[in-house]
Amino acid sequence: MADNNTMALLRERLQAAMPGRLVTRSASDFAQRPQPERRKGVVTLAATGITDLLAPDAFFDLAGKLGIALLAEFELEEKATGEQVESTEWALLEELRAFVRAPGAGLCPLAIVSVEFSRQEAVPTGWLFAVLQYAELD
Repeated sequence: MADNNTMALLRERLQAAMPGRLVTRSASDFAQRPQPERRKGVVTLAATGITDLLAPDAFFDLAGKLGIALLAEFELEEKATGEQVESTEWALLEELRAFVRAPGAGLCPLAIVSVEFSRQEAVPTGWLFAVLQYAELD
């Protein structure tokens, strides 16, 4: 059953997979974070709900699919270009893709449902927003 412990384990494993970044389950205003954290990059995970609950099991066990929102934010040097921001977003996506294929012992593989990039809206800051889905295998 996917639950709060699943989210905690996902955070722990994602941090191990992305040691150069800060991975958290507590959202906060990115602009208010210390510059070293912004330059490192901050990845925030949040559960969005559970779908595909099948009765009658749903009354006894939350065996559906856990939705997860992932927001990865970063800040490059002031002189960075939009292309450099976008390249960093692609690199983040590759890190995420490697993680979801093999999240480690005790976790099932995840699915990336959708991904959105910053569209170079606030260079030198960029972000990647992904919707993930986690379903335990029987």
